[in-house]
Amino acid sequence: MSQLEPPGDFPFPFPPYDIQKDFMRKLFSVLEEGQLGIFESPTGTGKSLSLICGALTWLTRHADHHKASCCHAEISRKLEESKNTKEDDGPDWFSAGVKRLEERKEAIKWREELLILNKQEERVKALKKRGKVVKQRRQILNANAESDGETENLRDWQKENRRQVNAVNDGDALSPEEEALLVDDYGSEDEEERLEEEEEQDQGCLKIFYCSRTHSQLSQFVREIQKTVFGEEVRVVSLASRQNLCVNEAVNKLKNISLINDRCLELRRGRKGTSTRQADDGRSTKKQRTKCGCPYYSHKDVKALADQVLLEVRDIEQLVGLGKETSSCPYYATRSAIRDAQVVVLPYNTLLHRPTRESYGINLRGNVVIVDEAHNLLETISNIHSVLISLRQVRQRGRT
Repeated sequence: MSQLEPPGDFPFPFPPYDIQKDFMRKLFSVLEEGQLGIFESPTGTGKSLSLICGALTWLTRHADHHKASCCHAEISRKLEESKNTKEDDGPDWFSAGVKRLEERKEAIKWREELLILNKQEERVKALKKRGKVVKQRRQILNANAESDGETENLRDWQKENRRQVNAVNDGDALSPEEEALLVDDYGSEDEEERLEEEEEQDQGCLKIFYCSRTHSQLSQFVREIQKTVFGEEVRVVSLASRQNLCVNEAVNKLKNISLINDRCLELRRGRKGTSTRQADDGRSTKKQRTKCGCPYYSHKDVKALADQVLLEVRDIEQLVGLGKETSSCPYYATRSAIRDAQVVVLPYNTLLHRPTRESYGINLRGNVVIVDEAHNLLETISNIHSVLISLRQVRQRGRT
């Protein structure tokens, strides 16, 4: 596949300086050639915007070029097959057969790649279609919420409207409960787990993993994307811990990140059941029906929120606000959105700590990793693989 040349102009929000043009062209070439690049730019030279416009220009052009190459290879294969309909019977028949075998293997590879790209495009189209439906529902809900003062009139109108519809249909109109069954998709727990397993196996499209040290730096980077034309074109997801994304007040009030993680997992795995409680007399016990689980987590709601996350570029604070608005979990929604995201924004620790990276289902093979503020990288790696033990802990251990 032929390589792309850096474009003459990049979609910068304003006329770029020469240093910004050089930065973007060199970054484009490094990404296209699959090299390792170390970039440094003085403060105030628009490094973040240069990084965004250079990298995302390459990402969008590379995707289009890659698909065009796959289509060209498939067409060439079919033309070659039409020419070689007759079996070679010359003296060099063995070499010709080996060549055809190699060409067939190459053709299979391009065909599979083209099928993957077409599947990704179909999934993105379906994603945008679902996103429009979700947005329309949100608009309806917001409109209903604004008309609280007219609730009684609205109910009277609905009753009258339903009575008229029943009269027209001879009393065969659907009840509100039956209508809800038609609108909402049903999925059992087994079906949800099966879908999750399938999604984990599908790595999705080519991605750029952008990581920095703090969430404030990541949010600033996302806001810079929003200022560019890529804010409307590229699918971006911001990853963070439960401590930053949890919207369940009963969980995030724990403050300690270990307690938050444990409580979240406990609620997510919870099921309806019975609990034993001591009676008032202090002797007998009685069983009480309880409902376990987080009210913000369900497979359906998380998927709907993941669609919204991908359709509009949002930083962490905006994701939390959207989660509260939709009563859905932003933490699991962002994890679900990784597969179809083109840009994944995440902290150093999530990328460098292997168990954490694997728990998110992040696969770096064949993708691009951009490390910003890299002067802090060695310190972060040291902290990840270090454990601090106090003298008090050592003494306590000696006593036991």
